[in-house]
Amino acid sequence: MVLTRRAHRDISRRLPNEIITEIVQAARRSDQASLCRISQLFYAVSLPVLYRDVRMETAASALAFRSSVMSNNVLAELVRSYAVVFPILPRPGPLLVDSIEVLTRLQDLSILSFSVEAHFEELLGWTFPHLAKCRLLLATQKPNLLVSFLLRHPGLKILCIQDHHEMVSWPSTARIPLLNLTQLWCPVTLVPSIITHNLKRAKLCWNDHEVDPSAVEKTFVALKSMSRPDAPFVCSNSSSDHYFTEIMHSISKHMPHTTTLQLTLWSPDDISSHFTDGLPRSNSLAFLSLQYMEPLNHPDHAFWNNEEDQTVVHSMGDACPTLQALRLHQRAWRKVDQTWETYPVEDFEVLAGLSKMKKS
Repeated sequence: MVLTRRAHRDISRRLPNEIITEIVQAARRSDQASLCRISQLFYAVSLPVLYRDVRMETAASALAFRSSVMSNNVLAELVRSYAVVFPILPRPGPLLVDSIEVLTRLQDLSILSFSVEAHFEELLGWTFPHLAKCRLLLATQKPNLLVSFLLRHPGLKILCIQDHHEMVSWPSTARIPLLNLTQLWCPVTLVPSIITHNLKRAKLCWNDHEVDPSAVEKTFVALKSMSRPDAPFVCSNSSSDHYFTEIMHSISKHMPHTTTLQLTLWSPDDISSHFTDGLPRSNSLAFLSLQYMEPLNHPDHAFWNNEEDQTVVHSMGDACPTLQALRLHQRAWRKVDQTWETYPVEDFEVLAGLSKMKKS
């Protein structure tokens, strides 16, 4: 970016700071850094934009960021969103941990990486007074540490906990009030511990080693108390083929206000018979997504037959008249004038509200 002194004077004189801020926000990251060096005005406007959303993509970026915020508390206070997006790298943990602790104004924390695994329990000991969104790859087998962390952050609106340790022993007596929570992504064993009343979206992670089939209904009873029966609800379930029938019956019984249902299954077995029993009582269900975890040695097209797909779509539409759109793995359909027509998968994700869960 090239900006002459004369152009800078003209911009500063004729444009309000709000417009200059919008210009800076629209600029590339490298250009934002360049704008900081033009003048005091551009420094004051550009710096908060530059540090508002921080993404750690390499060990080098982690080192540079740590050097900046540890030497200047003002910069640390500008950070609102912090995400670690790189995978396992050699010893980046201490660099990340030191810099995260000083982010006192943090609103959005995302650490879905193994890079801080050795320091994760230390991270759970900290408090971020303004935290509203939190996404963590759980790297501890001490669930009480996570419970304490959540209890210190009652203002959370979005919570994502991915548990790669297959933690079994969540404290059964734990009660975690998160009254502002609207989106939840976590192992099902954590669901009964959370107290909230305005949940709108949930992604449940079912693990064969930690979930008893009899606990499925208990999970959806808890979700019922966490959501509003008069408000639309998006329910996504990951790796749930072993609990398919129980999930369908529990949703029909306890969550009839579910408008979007997503199931990620392990195998492409015949499932239409389950829906003829489960779907009719889901009087609000408008969007249904069924996806499969593909084995590496099976190409996508091997799972599907066009004629069979069409038959399944019609049978599900007949079983649940409220359905407006349906996805089967990498294909989607939408009902138009009582006729099922093919529909772009990307558009289905937006229509069903599933794209929001990916971005949040």
